[in-house]
Amino acid sequence: MGRILIVEDEYQDFVEARQILEKEFPSVTVDHLVTELGFRRWLGDPAAPFPDLIILDNMLPWTEPSPDMEPEPEELVKAGRLNAGLRCYELLRDHPLRSHIPVIMLTVLSIVCPAGAECVPKFERGRLAITARNLLGRNALGKQIEDERDGLE
Repeated sequence: MGRILIVEDEYQDFVEARQILEKEFPSVTVDHLVTELGFRRWLGDPAAPFPDLIILDNMLPWTEPSPDMEPEPEELVKAGRLNAGLRCYELLRDHPLRSHIPVIMLTVLSIVCPAGAECVPKFERGRLAITARNLLGRNALGKQIEDERDGLE
């Protein structure tokens, strides 16, 4: 197991998710982002490491408050922070190099889980480890099948 990116603004929720994942995958490296802007910058950075899995909260602030913070685009102000995670998910799925990364939406909201993602409610956080293991297993199997197919051609 290599790397997991957790996108979560609530520090305690991040710590609990990280502890669950580190217990399940002892050698994992866990990276952390806290804002929608941070996720967008990570996505656009070709040098940013590729995680094997992304855990994505749905309610994210645009950025952390600071005197020189980047203003939120008008269309996002209207859309609100309740769907920031879904926006991030769609940006990820549209990305030419990172669209294959499996995603678990970890949220307190009742949302329609986007196609291709798994949803785990925060109050059922105990399901996070098994969901992560299942997603990573499917991803590894898909890669193995793809590699075998490439070898036959």
